[in-house]
Amino acid sequence: MSIKRRLIFALAAILPFLAHADSLNLKNQYPTEYIVKKGDTLWDISSQYLQSPWLWPQLWDANPVLADPHLIYPGDKLQLIFVDGQPRLVRNHVRKRILKVSPKARPELKGSRAIPTIPLKLINSFLSRDYVATDEKLKQAPVILGNNDGNSTFIVGHSIFASSSLKPGQYGIYRRGRVYTDPMTNEKLGNEVEFIAIAHVVNTGTETIPAKLSILKSSKEARKGDRLLPMPEQDRLPVYFQPRNFQLSSDGLIVAADEQYSAIGKNDVVVINRGWRDSVGAGDVFAVLKRGKTIIRHEQDLDFDYTDQVNQYDKLFSDKNELQLPDERVGEMMVFKVYDKVSLALITHSSQVIKLNDKVSNL
Repeated sequence: MSIKRRLIFALAAILPFLAHADSLNLKNQYPTEYIVKKGDTLWDISSQYLQSPWLWPQLWDANPVLADPHLIYPGDKLQLIFVDGQPRLVRNHVRKRILKVSPKARPELKGSRAIPTIPLKLINSFLSRDYVATDEKLKQAPVILGNNDGNSTFIVGHSIFASSSLKPGQYGIYRRGRVYTDPMTNEKLGNEVEFIAIAHVVNTGTETIPAKLSILKSSKEARKGDRLLPMPEQDRLPVYFQPRNFQLSSDGLIVAADEQYSAIGKNDVVVINRGWRDSVGAGDVFAVLKRGKTIIRHEQDLDFDYTDQVNQYDKLFSDKNELQLPDERVGEMMVFKVYDKVSLALITHSSQVIKLNDKVSNL
Protein backbone atom coordinates (compact mmCIF):
# COMPACT_ATOMS: atom_id res chain seq x y z
CA MET A 1 0.00 0.00 0.00
CA SER A 2 1.42 3.42 -0.96
CA ILE A 3 2.22 6.09 1.64
CA LYS A 4 -0.42 8.37 0.14
CA ARG A 5 -3.06 5.66 0.39
CA ARG A 6 -2.08 4.90 3.98
CA LEU A 7 -2.37 8.59 4.83
CA ILE A 8 -5.87 8.75 3.37
CA PHE A 9 -6.95 5.77 5.47
CA ALA A 10 -5.39 7.31 8.59
CA LEU A 11 -7.17 10.63 8.06
CA ALA A 12 -10.44 8.84 7.44
CA ALA A 13 -10.09 7.15 10.81
CA ILE A 14 -8.96 10.25 12.73
CA LEU A 15 -11.22 12.99 11.35
CA PRO A 16 -14.52 11.62 12.73
CA PHE A 17 -12.94 11.46 16.19
CA LEU A 18 -11.68 15.05 15.94
CA ALA A 19 -15.07 16.26 14.73
CA HIS A 20 -16.76 14.53 17.64
CA ALA A 21 -14.22 15.94 20.11
CA ASP A 22 -14.89 19.51 18.98
CA SER A 23 -18.64 19.25 18.37
CA LEU A 24 -21.08 21.40 20.34
CA ASN A 25 -23.10 19.02 22.48
CA LEU A 26 -25.78 20.82 24.48
CA LYS A 27 -26.77 19.69 27.94
CA ASN A 28 -30.17 18.10 28.39
CA GLN A 29 -31.48 21.18 30.18
CA TYR A 30 -30.24 24.65 29.28
CA PRO A 31 -31.68 28.20 29.52
CA THR A 32 -32.96 29.79 26.33
CA GLU A 33 -32.13 33.23 27.75
CA TYR A 34 -29.47 34.36 30.21
CA ILE A 35 -28.70 37.75 31.79
CA VAL A 36 -24.95 38.23 32.33
CA LYS A 37 -24.12 38.95 35.99
CA LYS A 38 -21.08 40.56 37.58
CA GLY A 39 -18.63 37.81 38.45
CA ASP A 40 -19.66 35.57 35.54
CA THR A 41 -17.01 34.12 33.25
CA LEU A 42 -17.31 32.86 29.68
CA TRP A 43 -16.50 29.41 31.02
CA ASP A 44 -19.29 29.60 33.65
CA ILE A 45 -21.92 30.67 31.15
CA SER A 46 -20.89 28.03 28.63
CA SER A 47 -21.07 25.40 31.39
CA GLN A 48 -24.82 25.99 31.55
CA TYR A 49 -25.17 25.09 27.87
CA LEU A 50 -22.32 22.82 26.78
CA GLN A 51 -21.07 19.45 27.95
CA SER A 52 -17.58 20.71 27.02
CA PRO A 53 -17.53 24.38 28.14
CA TRP A 54 -14.03 24.98 26.75
CA LEU A 55 -15.69 25.07 23.31
CA TRP A 56 -17.29 28.41 24.18
CA PRO A 57 -15.69 30.30 21.22
CA GLN A 58 -17.86 28.19 18.89
CA LEU A 59 -20.97 29.03 20.91
CA TRP A 60 -20.70 32.84 20.74
CA ASP A 61 -22.01 34.66 17.73
CA ALA A 62 -19.21 36.78 16.20
CA ASN A 63 -19.62 40.56 16.38
CA PRO A 64 -17.65 42.19 13.52
CA VAL A 65 -17.74 45.61 15.24
CA LEU A 66 -15.40 44.47 18.03
CA ALA A 67 -11.81 43.36 17.64
CA ASP A 68 -12.63 40.57 20.07
CA PRO A 69 -16.08 39.13 19.28
CA HIS A 70 -16.32 37.43 22.66
CA LEU A 71 -16.61 40.58 24.79
CA ILE A 72 -19.80 40.51 26.81
CA TYR A 73 -20.71 42.57 29.84
CA PRO A 74 -22.84 42.40 32.99
CA GLY A 75 -26.43 43.23 32.03
CA ASP A 76 -26.20 41.79 28.52
CA LYS A 77 -29.10 39.53 27.61
CA LEU A 78 -28.04 36.36 25.81
CA GLN A 79 -30.36 34.22 23.69
CA LEU A 80 -29.73 30.73 22.36
CA ILE A 81 -30.57 30.38 18.68
CA PHE A 82 -29.68 27.82 16.01
CA VAL A 83 -27.82 28.74 12.82
CA ASP A 84 -27.66 25.98 10.20
CA GLY A 85 -28.53 23.54 12.96
CA GLN A 86 -25.71 24.73 15.23
CA PRO A 87 -26.36 26.44 18.61
CA ARG A 88 -25.26 30.07 18.96
CA LEU A 89 -25.47 32.55 21.84
CA VAL A 90 -26.28 36.06 20.67
CA ARG A 91 -26.78 39.35 22.43
CA ASN A 92 -30.37 40.51 22.31
CA HIS A 93 -29.32 44.11 22.81
CA VAL A 94 -25.83 45.58 22.53
CA ARG A 95 -25.29 48.87 24.34
CA LYS A 96 -22.96 51.49 22.89
CA ARG A 97 -19.63 51.22 24.67
CA ILE A 98 -16.41 53.21 24.63
CA LEU A 99 -13.36 51.04 24.11
CA LYS A 100 -9.75 51.98 24.72
CA VAL A 101 -7.32 50.02 22.55
CA SER A 102 -3.72 49.48 23.64
CA PRO A 103 -0.78 49.39 21.17
CA LYS A 104 -1.24 45.61 21.10
CA ALA A 105 -4.89 45.99 20.10
CA ARG A 106 -6.15 44.60 23.39
CA PRO A 107 -9.58 46.13 24.09
CA GLU A 108 -10.16 47.64 27.53
CA LEU A 109 -13.50 48.87 28.81
CA LYS A 110 -13.90 52.24 30.52
CA GLY A 111 -16.02 51.66 33.58
CA SER A 112 -17.17 48.09 34.15
CA ARG A 113 -14.99 45.42 32.51
CA ALA A 114 -16.04 42.74 30.08
CA ILE A 115 -16.26 39.33 31.71
CA PRO A 116 -13.09 37.21 31.41
CA THR A 117 -12.65 33.64 30.22
CA ILE A 118 -12.00 32.25 33.72
CA PRO A 119 -12.08 33.86 37.21
CA LEU A 120 -9.07 36.17 37.20
CA LYS A 121 -8.99 36.33 41.00
CA LEU A 122 -7.86 32.70 40.99
CA ILE A 123 -4.83 33.31 38.77
CA ASN A 124 -4.07 37.03 39.05
CA SER A 125 -1.19 36.57 41.50
CA PHE A 126 0.40 34.02 39.15
CA LEU A 127 0.03 36.37 36.16
CA SER A 128 1.35 39.48 37.88
CA ARG A 129 4.38 37.78 39.47
CA ASP A 130 7.08 35.33 38.51
CA TYR A 131 6.56 31.78 39.70
CA VAL A 132 9.23 29.75 37.93
CA ALA A 133 12.81 30.76 37.10
CA THR A 134 15.78 29.02 35.55
CA ASP A 135 19.16 28.70 37.28
CA GLU A 136 20.57 31.19 34.78
CA LYS A 137 17.87 33.79 35.48
CA LEU A 138 18.39 33.52 39.24
CA LYS A 139 22.16 33.66 38.83
CA GLN A 140 21.91 36.92 36.86
CA ALA A 141 19.28 38.52 39.14
CA PRO A 142 20.50 41.28 41.50
CA VAL A 143 20.22 40.51 45.22
CA ILE A 144 19.50 42.56 48.34
CA LEU A 145 22.74 43.70 50.00
CA GLY A 146 21.21 45.33 53.07
CA ASN A 147 20.70 48.91 54.23
CA ASN A 148 22.49 51.60 56.23
CA ASP A 149 20.46 50.83 59.36
CA GLY A 150 22.08 47.42 59.62
CA ASN A 151 18.81 45.48 59.34
CA SER A 152 18.92 41.77 58.47
CA THR A 153 15.20 41.68 57.52
CA PHE A 154 13.20 44.32 55.70
CA ILE A 155 9.52 45.35 55.72
CA VAL A 156 7.30 48.03 54.13
CA GLY A 157 8.93 51.44 54.35
CA HIS A 158 12.50 50.15 54.58
CA SER A 159 15.10 51.29 52.09
CA ILE A 160 17.36 48.60 50.66
CA PHE A 161 20.34 48.46 48.31
CA ALA A 162 20.81 46.06 45.40
CA SER A 163 23.97 44.34 44.22
CA SER A 164 23.95 46.22 40.89
CA SER A 165 22.31 49.07 39.02
CA LEU A 166 18.63 48.71 38.06
CA LYS A 167 16.23 50.14 35.52
CA PRO A 168 13.53 52.57 36.77
CA GLY A 169 10.26 51.01 37.93
CA GLN A 170 9.12 48.30 40.30
CA TYR A 171 10.85 45.05 41.17
CA GLY A 172 9.57 41.95 42.85
CA ILE A 173 11.57 40.48 45.71
CA TYR A 174 11.75 36.68 45.45
CA ARG A 175 13.23 33.75 47.33
CA ARG A 176 14.28 30.45 45.79
CA GLY A 177 11.76 27.69 46.62
CA ARG A 178 11.24 24.12 45.46
CA VAL A 179 13.06 22.57 42.54
CA TYR A 180 10.67 21.14 39.94
CA THR A 181 11.90 17.79 38.64
CA ASP A 182 10.39 15.51 36.02
CA PRO A 183 9.43 12.32 37.91
CA MET A 184 9.90 10.16 34.80
CA THR A 185 13.27 11.48 33.54
CA ASN A 186 14.66 13.25 36.64
CA GLU A 187 15.32 16.31 34.44
CA LYS A 188 15.38 19.60 36.31
CA LEU A 189 12.49 21.66 34.97
CA GLY A 190 13.01 24.91 36.87
CA ASN A 191 13.01 26.59 40.27
CA GLU A 192 9.99 27.82 42.15
CA VAL A 193 10.44 31.44 43.20
CA GLU A 194 8.44 32.57 46.23
CA PHE A 195 7.09 36.12 46.04
CA ILE A 196 8.12 38.20 49.07
CA ALA A 197 7.53 41.90 48.35
CA ILE A 198 7.33 44.74 45.82
CA ALA A 199 9.96 47.48 45.86
CA HIS A 200 10.21 50.75 43.92
CA VAL A 201 13.54 51.96 42.51
CA VAL A 202 14.50 55.24 44.20
CA ASN A 203 17.95 55.53 42.63
CA THR A 204 18.96 53.40 39.63
CA GLY A 205 22.63 53.36 40.68
CA THR A 206 25.70 53.00 38.46
CA GLU A 207 28.40 50.44 37.78
CA THR A 208 30.06 51.37 41.05
CA ILE A 209 27.08 52.59 43.13
CA PRO A 210 24.35 50.06 44.13
CA ALA A 211 20.73 50.88 43.24
CA LYS A 212 18.46 52.00 46.08
CA LEU A 213 14.88 50.77 46.48
CA SER A 214 11.99 51.33 48.87
CA ILE A 215 9.69 48.44 49.85
CA LEU A 216 6.05 49.27 48.99
CA LYS A 217 4.15 46.02 49.76
CA SER A 218 5.16 42.73 51.31
CA SER A 219 3.71 39.33 52.10
CA LYS A 220 6.55 38.52 54.51
CA GLU A 221 9.89 39.95 55.63
CA ALA A 222 12.56 40.24 52.95
CA ARG A 223 16.11 39.14 53.71
CA LYS A 224 19.62 39.86 52.55
CA GLY A 225 20.31 37.68 49.52
CA ASP A 226 16.72 37.67 48.24
CA ARG A 227 16.54 38.15 44.45
CA LEU A 228 15.14 41.12 42.52
CA LEU A 229 13.18 40.53 39.31
CA PRO A 230 11.28 43.16 37.25
CA MET A 231 7.52 43.18 37.82
CA PRO A 232 5.33 42.44 34.74
CA GLU A 233 3.54 45.48 33.33
CA GLN A 234 -0.09 45.30 34.47
CA ASP A 235 -1.53 46.56 31.19
CA ARG A 236 0.08 43.65 29.33
CA LEU A 237 -1.40 40.89 31.45
CA PRO A 238 -3.71 38.55 29.52
CA VAL A 239 -7.39 38.69 30.45
CA TYR A 240 -9.04 36.79 27.62
CA PHE A 241 -7.80 33.29 26.86
CA GLN A 242 -8.80 31.55 23.65
CA PRO A 243 -9.23 27.83 24.49
CA ARG A 244 -7.41 25.51 22.10
CA ASN A 245 -7.60 21.74 21.76
CA PHE A 246 -3.84 21.35 21.39
CA GLN A 247 -2.57 17.81 20.84
CA LEU A 248 0.45 16.81 22.93
CA SER A 249 2.89 14.43 21.26
CA SER A 250 3.07 12.49 24.54
CA ASP A 251 1.28 12.61 27.88
CA GLY A 252 2.58 14.97 30.53
CA LEU A 253 2.34 14.90 34.31
CA ILE A 254 1.23 17.16 37.14
CA VAL A 255 4.55 17.76 38.90
CA ALA A 256 3.55 20.27 41.60
CA ALA A 257 0.74 22.23 43.19
CA ASP A 258 0.48 24.88 45.87
CA GLU A 259 1.85 23.37 49.07
CA GLN A 260 -1.24 24.49 50.98
CA TYR A 261 -3.44 22.09 48.96
CA SER A 262 -4.20 18.88 50.84
CA ALA A 263 -6.08 17.69 47.74
CA ILE A 264 -6.23 19.11 44.22
CA GLY A 265 -9.61 19.95 42.72
CA LYS A 266 -11.54 22.50 40.69
CA ASN A 267 -10.09 26.04 40.71
CA ASP A 268 -6.69 24.91 42.00
CA VAL A 269 -3.48 25.81 40.14
CA VAL A 270 -1.00 23.08 39.20
CA VAL A 271 2.38 22.86 37.48
CA ILE A 272 2.73 20.47 34.52
CA ASN A 273 5.90 19.24 32.83
CA ARG A 274 5.06 20.65 29.41
CA GLY A 275 6.00 24.14 28.21
CA TRP A 276 7.22 26.25 25.28
CA ARG A 277 9.56 23.55 24.07
CA ASP A 278 6.51 21.29 23.67
CA SER A 279 4.63 24.05 21.77
CA VAL A 280 2.15 24.46 24.66
CA GLY A 281 0.47 27.88 24.83
CA ALA A 282 -1.84 29.86 27.10
CA GLY A 283 -5.43 28.69 26.57
CA ASP A 284 -4.55 25.07 25.79
CA VAL A 285 -7.03 22.65 27.37
CA PHE A 286 -6.10 19.14 28.52
CA ALA A 287 -7.66 16.20 30.32
CA VAL A 288 -6.41 14.90 33.67
CA LEU A 289 -6.15 11.11 33.91
CA LYS A 290 -5.78 8.91 36.97
CA ARG A 291 -3.18 6.31 36.15
CA GLY A 292 -4.65 2.82 35.73
CA LYS A 293 -3.54 0.26 38.31
CA THR A 294 -1.73 -2.94 37.34
CA ILE A 295 -3.24 -6.12 38.77
CA ILE A 296 -1.53 -9.49 39.24
CA ARG A 297 -3.55 -12.66 38.85
CA HIS A 298 -2.22 -15.51 40.97
CA GLU A 299 -2.39 -19.19 40.10
CA GLN A 300 -5.69 -19.53 41.89
CA ASP A 301 -8.71 -18.25 39.98
CA LEU A 302 -10.25 -15.03 41.24
CA ASP A 303 -7.16 -14.26 43.35
CA PHE A 304 -5.94 -10.78 42.40
CA ASP A 305 -3.57 -8.20 43.90
CA TYR A 306 -2.40 -4.73 42.95
CA THR A 307 1.26 -4.79 41.89
CA ASP A 308 2.13 -1.98 44.30
CA GLN A 309 0.88 -4.14 47.17
CA VAL A 310 2.83 -7.36 46.49
CA ASN A 311 6.42 -8.31 47.27
CA GLN A 312 9.30 -8.32 44.79
CA TYR A 313 9.22 -12.13 44.45
CA ASP A 314 5.62 -12.11 43.19
CA LYS A 315 6.43 -9.24 40.80
CA LEU A 316 9.36 -11.19 39.37
CA PHE A 317 7.11 -14.00 38.14
CA SER A 318 4.01 -11.96 37.31
CA ASP A 319 4.74 -10.86 33.73
CA LYS A 320 2.31 -13.27 32.08
CA ASN A 321 -0.40 -12.72 34.67
CA GLU A 322 -0.56 -8.93 34.77
CA LEU A 323 -3.63 -6.97 33.79
CA GLN A 324 -3.41 -3.23 33.17
CA LEU A 325 -6.55 -1.29 34.11
CA PRO A 326 -7.33 1.65 31.80
CA ASP A 327 -6.52 5.23 32.79
CA GLU A 328 -9.54 7.10 34.14
CA ARG A 329 -10.44 10.70 33.27
CA VAL A 330 -10.88 12.68 36.49
CA GLY A 331 -10.70 16.31 35.38
CA GLU A 332 -9.83 19.02 32.88
CA MET A 333 -7.42 21.95 32.98
CA MET A 334 -6.59 25.11 31.04
CA VAL A 335 -3.03 26.42 30.74
CA PHE A 336 -2.71 30.14 31.51
CA LYS A 337 1.04 30.77 31.89
CA VAL A 338 3.86 29.04 30.05
CA TYR A 339 7.58 28.72 30.76
CA ASP A 340 10.26 26.81 28.86
CA LYS A 341 9.81 23.38 30.45
CA VAL A 342 6.69 23.80 32.62
CA SER A 343 3.32 25.52 32.53
CA LEU A 344 0.77 26.70 35.07
CA ALA A 345 -2.76 25.41 34.58
CA LEU A 346 -6.10 25.99 36.31
CA ILE A 347 -8.18 22.90 37.08
CA THR A 348 -11.53 23.77 35.44
CA HIS A 349 -13.33 20.54 36.28
CA SER A 350 -12.73 17.58 38.59
CA SER A 351 -14.89 14.52 39.19
CA GLN A 352 -12.47 13.03 41.74
CA VAL A 353 -9.54 14.18 43.83
CA ILE A 354 -6.57 14.96 41.57
CA LYS A 355 -3.07 14.02 42.70
CA LEU A 356 0.54 14.75 41.86
CA ASN A 357 1.85 12.61 38.99
CA ASP A 358 -1.62 12.25 37.46
CA LYS A 359 -1.39 12.28 33.67
CA VAL A 360 -1.96 15.35 31.50
CA SER A 361 -3.44 14.09 28.26
CA ASN A 362 -5.23 15.21 25.10
CA LEU A 363 -8.99 15.68 25.32
